[in-house]
Amino acid sequence: MIPGVEQRMKELTKEQCEKEQIEILEMKCDVDHVYLYVRVYPQTTISRIMGSIRDYTSKILRKEFVELSRMSALWTRPYLVSTESYISEETIQWFVEQQKKRG
Repeated sequence: MIPGVEQRMKELTKEQCEKEQIEILEMKCDVDHVYLYVRVYPQTTISRIMGSIRDYTSKILRKEFVELSRMSALWTRPYLVSTESYISEETIQWFVEQQKKRG
């Protein structure tokens, strides 16, 4: 992992969520995924939330970290959504592993 990227990504995600009136209840990063537990207005679509965060963070991170500008993509298209108040670590890991297999 590139030093400083995780912290900056978290800062940018918080900024964008504040602009979009998205309350972050929890945010956790791993080498190959980001876990966001959020509260939003019911009329806000998940695809809009994810698109907004991905577009904003990708644009700025690529400018600030030259190494990232060489990557074809910072984010993959799929994302895991649950309307439950709890999703297990096993479920998250399964999803991440499935994305790696899609390669």
